[in-house]
Amino acid sequence: MKAKIIDKTIHNLEGIILELRGDIKNMLRGEGSTDEGGFNGTKGDFGAAGQENYLREQAQLSRREVEKHEALVQQLKNTNIENENSEVGLGSLVYTNHGNFLIAHAARPVVLDGADYMLIGTEAPIYSEMVGKTKGTRFAFRGINYIIESVL
Repeated sequence: MKAKIIDKTIHNLEGIILELRGDIKNMLRGEGSTDEGGFNGTKGDFGAAGQENYLREQAQLSRREVEKHEALVQQLKNTNIENENSEVGLGSLVYTNHGNFLIAHAARPVVLDGADYMLIGTEAPIYSEMVGKTKGTRFAFRGINYIIESVL
């Protein structure tokens, strides 16, 4: 199950990367410009040069997002999820009464076989509450009482 969750997460991230790359191409082609040579923004009119600079800046921001997502894909591919775990740690799949967690790297939640899975990293505040715990253990996080139903 861990591999399926990672694979679906990677698939989702790769879709985001493709979308961002398409947006970058459109920005660098200058799509969205008006025939009048400028557009009205919240801070006044921008001529063609101002619009071009704006689109370049937006493309650069999107490139950074692509790089972040590509790095996350590599981190997920390198995460050791092969071992079965009896206690919560990196690579664990944790089922609780309030949700399912894969301890790998922070990414958007995924739905697989009708169940939601939250991907969290070891830097997540909830991880510090559950690390080292085993099946049947209780812990509280932000006023919610959790029971660990299983750890894989």
